[in-house]
Amino acid sequence: MSTSPALRPGGYAKADASPMMYITVSGDILGTFRQWAEGRRDTSQTAVTYSAQFFDLVRKRARPGVVLGNATEPREEKVRDMTIAVGPVHEGGSGILYHARMVTRSLVNCSQILRRAPTDVIVMDGAGYWFPLALVATRSRRIYLSIHTVLWSGTPSRMRRWALKAEAWFIRRHCAGVLAVSDTIADQVSTLCGADLPPLRVFSPTYVGDDFAKVEPASFDADVFEILFAGRVEEGKGVFDLIDVAKALRQRGGRPFRITICGTGTDMEALQARIDAEDLGSLIQCMGHCQRE
Repeated sequence: MSTSPALRPGGYAKADASPMMYITVSGDILGTFRQWAEGRRDTSQTAVTYSAQFFDLVRKRARPGVVLGNATEPREEKVRDMTIAVGPVHEGGSGILYHARMVTRSLVNCSQILRRAPTDVIVMDGAGYWFPLALVATRSRRIYLSIHTVLWSGTPSRMRRWALKAEAWFIRRHCAGVLAVSDTIADQVSTLCGADLPPLRVFSPTYVGDDFAKVEPASFDADVFEILFAGRVEEGKGVFDLIDVAKALRQRGGRPFRITICGTGTDMEALQARIDAEDLGSLIQCMGHCQRE
């Protein structure tokens, strides 16, 4: 393997003042940052936000931090050694357009990495393809992946298979470590890379117990069996599987059920179209983003 051992996680150098960078794809990063800077938690999200955890990590390490995120208008804010830069991103599309946008987005990330010169970079999946990051993965720069959605579902298309091979090459040769939010994702990464795999860790979202204190326990004796999906509406999150669940339960008959989907994402319109096409509107309801109340 040609990857230098210095690229693999090996702790932080003493008095390391080099920046750390987090490249994310969702959430109100500026809003989370402003509340964090005031010592408050962003309660617009159910789980403790990953960006806030990154802010805590940077503060603990006493290093400058940079977060790149999405927003309708470009903005950049800096408080002491923390910089938040957001801007519009062209998402969606299908076929060659989708893959072209993923490569383009990754190249934009490369330019930001070169400009801001971090030595540790955490890249969330969905923020462009990973393999172009090989252009900036040097002996003195560690790039970690944080993967929150499955890498494939069903049988990947020919273009997707090509992309997965390129991603596997990057992970094997240039990635310092991988965080996976589930065992399924970790198994897919292992399958792609085989034995030549960087450190891989499975993690779980962090929740605050008091947030659920007023939630009544589920009743399996209720007249209607309720199914809830809460999260980003993306194919990789498995939200389209609920279409098959609803069809199977409807065909089986018996106890009435209702599926409620809370959240937004790039596949919201496609999901609603599938619900309408399958005549499942009376069984599946899309609520969009829901406030805590």
